[in-house]
Amino acid sequence: MSTADIIITPHALTWWNIQKKRQGHIDTPLSDVGHQMAALLADRLHSEPISHIYSSDLKRAMDTAAPVAVRKQLSVSTDPRLREGRWSDTDDPDGHELLPWHQPSESRQDVLDRMIEAMDEIGKKHVGEAVLVISHGAAIKWFVKHVLAIPKEDNNTYRTTRAGLNRLHYKSGNWTASVLNDAAHLSDISHPSLNANSG
Repeated sequence: MSTADIIITPHALTWWNIQKKRQGHIDTPLSDVGHQMAALLADRLHSEPISHIYSSDLKRAMDTAAPVAVRKQLSVSTDPRLREGRWSDTDDPDGHELLPWHQPSESRQDVLDRMIEAMDEIGKKHVGEAVLVISHGAAIKWFVKHVLAIPKEDNNTYRTTRAGLNRLHYKSGNWTASVLNDAAHLSDISHPSLNANSG
């Protein structure tokens, strides 16, 4: 097999998602429902031949990856390039600090550029393997739109779902997608904040 099969999924639900607050690089935790979603994700992926797990280094992504890692007996490799965008309006009046980054804020293109760099490295490194990547809603949306050549201004063709599975394939420098937003494992969860286009 000369293809790297990558499952990329947004982190599960956080308290800030419920409050509709933009998190950016603030290190927010999963909500109770989010932890339930992460456990259901681990159940769903139990029989998948995943050999490596990558995650954003933000807590909400790592906590989503953790149950899968336990079930698979794998470690999680963190990569800050898989983070959500660093938005200038994420300063929080309650005193939550932004994690360090190389610039005070990022554009959509900045986020896409680092996602492409990180995902291409993962694809090249894991040809012939299946890999799980846990990232963030907007970062994944922009990367998948890039893969599918969806115009930037089109905000309706592809929208991400929290803890939903996107199956991407890397071969000889090119990406394709076979499955988008597979959330069958979350059928018992009903929550108005499951759309993952930010966070």
